[in-house]
Amino acid sequence: MWFGLAGPTGVPARRLPPFETGEWADALAGWWRSCPAPFVNDPDAGSRAGNKITSLEHAAEEGLTVPDTLVTNDPDQALAFCHAYGSAGVIAKSLNSHYVELDGRRHSLFTRVLSAADLALLPATLAAAPCVFQPLLDSRLELRVTVVDEQVFAASTATADLAAAGLAGSGDVRRVRRAVPMTAHCLDDDVAHRCVRLVAGLGLRYAALDLIVTPDGDHVFLDLNPRGGWWFAEQRAGLPISDAVAGLLS
Repeated sequence: MWFGLAGPTGVPARRLPPFETGEWADALAGWWRSCPAPFVNDPDAGSRAGNKITSLEHAAEEGLTVPDTLVTNDPDQALAFCHAYGSAGVIAKSLNSHYVELDGRRHSLFTRVLSAADLALLPATLAAAPCVFQPLLDSRLELRVTVVDEQVFAASTATADLAAAGLAGSGDVRRVRRAVPMTAHCLDDDVAHRCVRLVAGLGLRYAALDLIVTPDGDHVFLDLNPRGGWWFAEQRAGLPISDAVAGLLS
């Protein structure tokens, strides 16, 4: 059984109070834990693996290079981290969902490169919730690596193509994939094996990973999504990922 996102149905379109939220969470968890069909992915494993701190730690344990990372809600720590990297720049991203509701409207809070205006807002806003800060790394390729059991499918977007389209430094290639070419990429065998071990070690059978390749050819792990989409990589880079996923469910 494919497990994507689960939430309550048949309830009013409003924010649920803590009691109702907890009751729905326990009801859904009890159902899938008692279901005899195997899940792709196991919901509990997917929840653990979806934590950015957990995935970064496991990636480092598997020998993948990970960026310097700060998770904090302390504005002073965040500003010191940003100033340490100076003109190189720093990106910020959420720990959990990238959706945020403002004035009754749902917005996507993608990874972003922090501007001077963003830094000025940190003292007044960051204390409310922790955020992930990482240096903006120089790259020549951005990779989407889809792992299906032991099969690895990699698609690349060239940083030069992003720059040509005026999109370099956008911080999150999900916002711009339609504007730039994406091609099948032959991933280094050692990196591919480490990605497979990372996914399996987290108790997953499927995951979408984001990496970059630096100008020196080093591969840097950025993120892992147990429910990440694969269709854009399949369609634009010609990768047979759907067949591999179907094999998990047959």
